[in-house]
Amino acid sequence: MTEGDVWIFDPATRVLVAGDLVTLPVPFLDTACPARWEAGLEPLSTTDFRLLVPGHGAPMTRPAFETYRTAFGRLLSCASSPLEKEACVEGWMKDAGSLLAGEDAGFVRSLADYYVGSVLRGDEKRLARLCGGS
Repeated sequence: MTEGDVWIFDPATRVLVAGDLVTLPVPFLDTACPARWEAGLEPLSTTDFRLLVPGHGAPMTRPAFETYRTAFGRLLSCASSPLEKEACVEGWMKDAGSLLAGEDAGFVRSLADYYVGSVLRGDEKRLARLCGGS
């Protein structure tokens, strides 16, 4: 998602340390290219891990990671659609719901609201710079 992102896989333990390619309670999109981030999740999905340690949030199993990956993709799709911002926020809450246990729902909603409204639908020039455009 950015030039400095790395992830590490230990085949002996099958633990994947994903760094900030996986963050909860929402994707922290401040300095990332959303499309490159989504593409960056693909190699993780093809790695034979049993446990993924995210950059932020609790460790997760493969099914939990797939939940995250699906929720992430749907969030980006919603944000690029004409749907209301609130629909995208509620979509994230529903799609990522099993990953958000113990989180303050109001806080998660406020973060998702910010990222959809101010980042994904915000400054198009800023997003273009982050994604390698002018």
